[in-house]
Amino acid sequence: MIHQFVGKRLWLGRVGEIVPGVARDRSIRRDTARRCGWAMLPVFLGARYGGLRPSRLARIQGQKMSEIIGHLLAAGQRAEVFEWGSRVVKLYRSTAAKRVIFGEAAIHAAVEALGLPVPTVWSVQKSGDRWGIVYDRVSGVSFAERMRRDGATIPQYLQILARLHTRIHAHPANQFSSLKVWLATSIARTVHLDEPQKQIFLGGLRDMPDGDRLCHGDFHPMNVLSEASQPIVIDWPNACRGDPTGDVCRSYLLLRLHAEHPLQRPRWRR
Repeated sequence: MIHQFVGKRLWLGRVGEIVPGVARDRSIRRDTARRCGWAMLPVFLGARYGGLRPSRLARIQGQKMSEIIGHLLAAGQRAEVFEWGSRVVKLYRSTAAKRVIFGEAAIHAAVEALGLPVPTVWSVQKSGDRWGIVYDRVSGVSFAERMRRDGATIPQYLQILARLHTRIHAHPANQFSSLKVWLATSIARTVHLDEPQKQIFLGGLRDMPDGDRLCHGDFHPMNVLSEASQPIVIDWPNACRGDPTGDVCRSYLLLRLHAEHPLQRPRWRR
């Protein structure tokens, strides 16, 4: 069952003032709903009467029954994306990802506030023992898929990607965490480098400028969707503050390592 976070204590206190005691009469329920709003009534009813049938609960909340987990749309190492009514929900595989989910939702909301072309973030949800985020659904396939289908379009899409990346870097990002700190932590934790190699990279990282621009942190053609005229950038959990050069270098390495041939389907590792 999908749970939504609401201010239960505040709401129940308000209901106690309006409807003291245990009220089972339907007319009282309707009166309570008119005064306090139908959307919050299920919390009161659930607390008083041990819950309602899902169909009844959905009708009271004004939600469509289609707003449940639908078809799987995409899958990665850390998360899966499912249909969620007219939107999508990104569910993390780990049951211990609550802190990560709330952090990602906050980062995405901050990026959205800058006016960049990103899906609207709506809520944090829980499905069973997994946490997820509800976003607007973006129509169309990724730029990577478009380039793979028609190699003649590769130069056009690369130019769009470059302009889009530059647009992202135009925004100051003082409220975001440091790119250098994130990279240093990633280098220190990786198992793909031995200690001498790590020290070489960490030494080079220290010489990099700090920067104050918004960096996506994982910008590549798989994370840009929709039409060439209206590209939408997704997957912002690594967004941070830094020098754009570092962000561009990471994008270059992702392309270099995981898309060896322009028509080859990229094997993205996240």
